[in-house]
Amino acid sequence: MKREVSKGPAQRPYARHRLQMLGLALTVAPFAMMGEAQATCTPNSPVNDQIVNCTGATVDQNGVAGYGTDTDVGNTINVSATASVTGTLGSGVLFGTGTLNNAGTITGPAGVGGNTAATVTNSGLISGTVVGIAADTVNVSNSNIIEGTGIARFGINATLANVSNSTSGTIQANNLNGVAIRADTINISANAGTIKATGAGGRAIASNGGTINIAANSGTISGASFGIDAGLGTINVQGNSGMIEATDPGGMAIQARTVTVTNSGTISADGFDI
Repeated sequence: MKREVSKGPAQRPYARHRLQMLGLALTVAPFAMMGEAQATCTPNSPVNDQIVNCTGATVDQNGVAGYGTDTDVGNTINVSATASVTGTLGSGVLFGTGTLNNAGTITGPAGVGGNTAATVTNSGLISGTVVGIAADTVNVSNSNIIEGTGIARFGINATLANVSNSTSGTIQANNLNGVAIRADTINISANAGTIKATGAGGRAIASNGGTINIAANSGTISGASFGIDAGLGTINVQGNSGMIEATDPGGMAIQARTVTVTNSGTISADGFDI
């Protein structure tokens, strides 16, 4: 076991994820009749404790949200492999609490907005210009692509993020100062795929002074400036047999006040590995 303590400076905090602060709070009433006429996710929202099936192309079924309202609770939403759900100015899929099984394509400024809690199993594409998935608590099992595409944006943004990413899974932020996974507390049970923030200043996994726990990494965690960054917080990597890296000149692979790593893989940076 390798244990090192880094006292590097805390990185600047990112704004909390709440959808209201991202400008994604939605007003659906003026659009309700138009949304019903075009509905391809059924049953229509607002609705609670139902199984919702989305087929075909759904655009702004609930105002500027592809499907759903932030008061919907307890629904299981299934997006088929041939389906797409698009919010032009809001979330692709929006709910207060819910479960989403996505095999298709979900897009919007926020791909998925769960006001309180989101449980997401993704084998398709979830893409947001602001954030791929946002909620207070996010539980994600990913085997395809979750991404945030804008400048200083997020693949996943939460207070608590529990994530499993398979060999075919990619969670990414594609632009300047992006963060692939950002939360106060991050628990990654397994990463066998890729978690990356490729733009200049990017951080693959980041918590501003919180705790990041990674039970197993056999894949790639790659950030331009930081692979894993907890600021003045704590990072525990129980088993790394893959790659943790920072690619920018002077970058840092792992940064926190307290770092514990069990490593049989590669930890690499131009600046400091840890």
